[in-house]
Amino acid sequence: MGERLAYLPSAGFCLLVALIWIEVERRNRRVAWTVLVGILVALGARTVIRNRDWRDNSTLFVAAVRAVPGSTKMHANAGGVY
Repeated sequence: MGERLAYLPSAGFCLLVALIWIEVERRNRRVAWTVLVGILVALGARTVIRNRDWRDNSTLFVAAVRAVPGSTKMHANAGGVY
C-alpha cells in the first residue's frame, strides 16, 4: 500500500497544525484551549466506540465492511472468519 510514503507529509501537517495552534493561542488563549479540549473529547469518544469493534476478528471485520463496503480486502477477511 505504501503507508511509508505518508510519514513525511504527516510531519509537515503536524508542523502546520502546531504553527496554527501557536498563532491562535497567542491571539485568544481561551478559544484555543476550548477547541483543543473539544477535539480531544471527540477523538476520545470515537476511540472508545471503535474499541468495541476489537473484541475478536469477526467483530472487527464486520465493522470494517460496514465502514468501507467497497473494500474487497475487508470482505475477504470477513468471509475468511465465517
